[in-house]
Amino acid sequence: MNPLFGSTLYNVIFEFNSAELIPIIDSTIRSDIQTWMPYLRIKNIAVNIGDTNRDNYTVNIQIAFAVDQLGLADAQLVDITLTKPII
Repeated sequence: MNPLFGSTLYNVIFEFNSAELIPIIDSTIRSDIQTWMPYLRIKNIAVNIGDTNRDNYTVNIQIAFAVDQLGLADAQLVDITLTKPII
């Protein structure tokens, strides 16, 4: 019931898909996780941006994390693909 809960990745939706976008996405994810799920230990965030005409509107994000309190010391992976729909 908290309208602020979630990620603020929507703030980067109109940014240019360039190498400068990678650290912005990384810091946004880290900040959001620290705010809402501080019990997660981030092991790695990999951001890959599209670099061809076919996928230049696509951003692939992979987050590896652990939850020590639950005994999940091995990296758990979440894959996220953000893409512009073709109209």
